[in-house]
This record gives sequence, structure tokens and C-alpha cells, in this order.
Amino acid sequence: MFFQSKTEKFVIIGAGGAGREMYWHLVRFNQIRQEMGLCPCECIGFLDDTRKTLEDFGDYPPVLGVIAEEAVPRDVSLVLAIGKPERRLQVIKQLHKILDRFPNVDLGIKSREYGGVSPAARGIKMGFGNFFTENVSMLSHVTLGNFNYFNGQSIVGHNVVIGNNCEITAHSFIGGYVTLGNGVYLGPGCVVAAGYRIGDWSKISTNSTVQKDIPPNSYVVGVPGKVYKNFFPAPADADWLPK
Repeated sequence: MFFQSKTEKFVIIGAGGAGREMYWHLVRFNQIRQEMGLCPCECIGFLDDTRKTLEDFGDYPPVLGVIAEEAVPRDVSLVLAIGKPERRLQVIKQLHKILDRFPNVDLGIKSREYGGVSPAARGIKMGFGNFFTENVSMLSHVTLGNFNYFNGQSIVGHNVVIGNNCEITAHSFIGGYVTLGNGVYLGPGCVVAAGYRIGDWSKISTNSTVQKDIPPNSYVVGVPGKVYKNFFPAPADADWLPK
């Protein structure tokens, strides 16, 4: 199983929309673990620099404090749930001394007897802080960095290499031998044909198709994808990434 936590308690980093969505993913993860006869897990709260409470949004655990290493309770695991890549990088850098507290979490563990993200998942290598929702398919010999997010119905082919801080949204398809740089965003329903490379901090629009190498900081839209180079500037902390 990809759940590599040393504890059964979680704190979510970020209490915005991404954080609240992540909370319900963890509620579902807890249900799955209990159905499998495993110890339950619990989200005890959030850390956030701007929100002091989530009372206006309904039934959520409390905001425990600001995002800082000293505010992290002892003996808990952390899940990063910040949407903006620039801010996400700042937080990773800020918490760099405790990055080992971010486990890889796979909500698809119940239906996968081999303990991977699909029955064909062999030879997968990954860092830490990766999050897989249910119904993610990943084939053999995939290499992942850190803090990547995979949404439902996304498919990752064999021998794919993915960097850090990428977001693979619902119904995305990545062909075999594709390489994604750092901070790449794949919009819902997009297709990356086999063998191509997408450079750092590029974004692929919804339902678009990649059929050639994409330079860094590009925006791709359409079928076949039209490339707008230097469309997105790299975040200020782009040169600092966890190893």
C-alpha cells in the first residue's frame, strides 16, 4: 500500500477550497481503511495563514494555527492542499525540515490486491506527498517525484517520468514514455501522446491534445494543441524543489 504514514492522524495544510476538498477525500480514505479492517485515520484539523475558522462552510475540523513548522502537532502526518503552485512551493520550502511527515496516500487501495495504483503497477518509484484519488490507473515502471496530485479516472502509461508538484486532473491520459517536468498542469480530459516531453510549469487546457514536445512555461489549447510559449512565468521559488 502507498499509505506510508507512521501515524493514523492527519493535518491538512491549507483550508481553502483545495483543503476542504482534501478533507472529504480523507473521510473517504478512512472509510476504505475501515472496510479493509485497517486502523481508522482521522483528520484533526487544518493549518492556514488566512482562515481562522471554517464554521461558515459546515462541519469541518478546526483551523489549528498558521502554516509553520512549530504549529504542526507532534505525531501527525501532513497532506498538502494548496491550489496555487507559487504558494505551494513557498509552503514546501517553509516546511522543508519535516517533509518526511507527508506520506503518499492512495484512495484506490481497496480494489488493488497488489498494493499499487493499478494491478499492472510494477516497478513504480516515487518520492513523498503524492496523492491519488480513487480510480487512478498507472502502469509499470513509472517514476514520480514529490507532491503530485492525481484525480479520478486519470491514466498514466508505462515508463512515464513525472517531476514535482504536478496536477493530473480527471480523465487525463498520459501515454507511455512521456516526461512531465515540474509544476505541470493537465486539464480534465486532455491527452498526451506517447513519447513527448512537457516542460516545467506548462499548462495543458481541458480536452487538449499534446502531439509534440512542449517548451517550459507554455500554455497548450486545442486539438491538436496550439502552443503559446512563455505564457506562464515560473514561480519565484521554482529553483527550490525537494529532492
